[in-house]
Order: sequence, then structure tokens, then C-alpha cells
Amino acid sequence: MDEQKLLEKMNFHQMYACVINKEGNRTFSYFHDGNRNSLQVLNSVSKSVLALAIGIAVDDELITLDTKVGKVLTDVHPHMKNRTIRDLLMMQSGYSEKQWNLIIKNQEWAQKAAETMPGTLKPRYSNADSYLLSLILSKVISTDWLDYFYQRLFRPLGIEEFIWEKSPERIPVGGYGLQMKAEDLLKLGELVLNQGGYMDKQIIGSEFISEMTSPLIKGLIRNQHYGLHWWSTPDDSVINYAAGTNGKFLFVQPDKKITAVFIGHLPGKDLLPFRWFTKLVLEN
Repeated sequence: MDEQKLLEKMNFHQMYACVINKEGNRTFSYFHDGNRNSLQVLNSVSKSVLALAIGIAVDDELITLDTKVGKVLTDVHPHMKNRTIRDLLMMQSGYSEKQWNLIIKNQEWAQKAAETMPGTLKPRYSNADSYLLSLILSKVISTDWLDYFYQRLFRPLGIEEFIWEKSPERIPVGGYGLQMKAEDLLKLGELVLNQGGYMDKQIIGSEFISEMTSPLIKGLIRNQHYGLHWWSTPDDSVINYAAGTNGKFLFVQPDKKITAVFIGHLPGKDLLPFRWFTKLVLEN
């Protein structure tokens, strides 16, 4: 890893945090103004964290990936009833992002979604899929699903502070709105690297993690593959990752056992951290 060049990039661009582990040991840390305890807005990285919540619900036999949406959400649009949780994780609800933007103009997002006819069963990257998954979690978990998620995942990892924006219906948005500390987000990367294990304890089943990070949809955007709310590169030495607009990434590189978090505000230059990770971290 070229630490000097990486540090230069951090200082030159509007980066808030960058933390990197190799084989579980910290190899690089950067925090703007030295503030490592700030909660960072993660944008669509939230989707990949939501997938972990789904994995826990699957492990606890509250749902399966083949559970039909209509079995849990009885008032969804008729065309949505036979779509599965796996379909939603693969961005195959049929809702477009344009439809999502119309849905959230209302106070009752779930009702508006139920009135909106989805398109055909093909991948469309949309926040609607993530919100439907959050609604499903809220139905199958008797308590607030965020509290359930905290107890089952965050607390065992020592993650105590986080915020997840909620809809007017008081349901976590799912696809965005999560804020976490950079070092806490890196713990989730270590969990994925270790196939759902953390500190000698299995938190999420390895079977779910394996499918979550598999290239189920080839070339969804920019030739990047998509799994269950997680991205992967088409390379032989694959990188699994969570991505958010303006330069927010969680990277997991299994072959070299490297995990990394990059959090910045890079309008129009979203992919710079991706380039830095591949060129300055992996190739050096």
C-alpha cells in the first residue's frame, strides 16, 4: 500500500475518513480534523447494511429468501404479491427510481407504493426495493427492527452509536439514511470477510453471506455485478463492496484479506475512492 500517496489524496480531496485493515490488523487510518468519533452519512452503503439485517432474519427463521412479498405485506399491489425477498434484494421489484420519488412525496409511503403498479421483473436500481425490505422486517419482527438488529448484530460487534432515518410511518428508510462511525462500518466489512463470523462467533450464516456477495446480476451498472444488495467487481480477484454517492465505500477483498472504508464528499467524483483502493491499496 502506498500510504503517502493515499494520505495526499485524503488531504487534497474532501475526505472525512478512511480506515483499512489487512488480516484484521489496522494498516491505515485517516480522520478529517482527527475526529474519529463522528457519525458519517453513508448514503446507499445503507442498502448493504440492510442486507445484513435480512440475513439475520433469515437465520432466525422469520423469513426465507423465497418468502413472497404478499405473504408478509398483504396490502401490496397485486403485481407485487408473488415477488420474493430475493427479488427485492436483487433490485427486481419492478419499481423505478422515478416511481420511488413520487411515492415519498406522500405521508404514507407504504400505501402509495401499494397503489403504484410495478414494472416487469427485471433489475432496476431503486430505493423502493430497500424500503419494501424494511417494511417486511417491521412486520415479521414484533419489536422495532432496529432494536432487534442492534441486539443481534451491532451489539456483538461493539457498535453502540448509529442513526437510521425513518419514513413518516416511522419505518427505517432502508436504502439510505444510515449514519455510522467509519471504524464501526469497517467491523461489518470484517464480518463479511469472515463469512459472517466475528471474534470467533458466528453472527450471520455463511451461506447467506456467500449468496449475498455472489455476482447474481452481471453488469448491472458500469459493468459491476450485483448480488443481494451488495456489489462485486468482474475481476478474477473479486472485490465485494457497498457503495454510496459522493464517495462512500466499504470494500472487502477476500484474497488479500483486506477491508477498507472510504467516506468523503466528492460530488461528480464518486468513483475516486474506488480508484484509490484498487491502485494505491491493492496494487502496492
